[in-house]
Amino acid sequence: MVATAVLGPPHRLYRLVMGPETKDGFPRGVDSPDYKAAFPSEPQLSSPSGVVACWFTDPPGMIIQITQRTQGTLEGAQWIGGPAIDAMLRRFSKREWLTLVLDLRLMTGREPAARHSLVAPAKSLKSRLARIVVVAPERASSIYLSSLLAATTLLSVFGYRVDLKRSLEVVVKKHRIRVAAP
Repeated sequence: MVATAVLGPPHRLYRLVMGPETKDGFPRGVDSPDYKAAFPSEPQLSSPSGVVACWFTDPPGMIIQITQRTQGTLEGAQWIGGPAIDAMLRRFSKREWLTLVLDLRLMTGREPAARHSLVAPAKSLKSRLARIVVVAPERASSIYLSSLLAATTLLSVFGYRVDLKRSLEVVVKKHRIRVAAP
């Protein structure tokens, strides 16, 4: 499968992936009035810290969304790769292909060990995942975006369909994602 991203100089990658910038050099951010949660309903699952919210979706899968501007921590990544993914697997039949959307728009960076804690569990989900969509952080440095691109490329080497996007709203509309019935 193919990761939908383009390799190139980091500054070029930033402009390609992130799109238009504001006068402070960052893309339009969540501090603007147009930012909103993935869905108007309450999340069906939240991390103990409240920094990560999850919704089970139809088509089958999950949207995992960072809820406040923060650095990606090892603890948060382990919660996503453990309890959140486990809940999604319990929720949906083994016969259903799953779509996993990671909305990282509010992530400001990450601890080095956090990436491995997300990539390692994803490897074991190969037989269940139809696609992974990553909504890139809005205020990420070129170096961090290059690292994110490397992670998505690594997953595509393992046979995953990985898309790197900049808008959760576009992803939800394109894939016709809605909250799954309780």
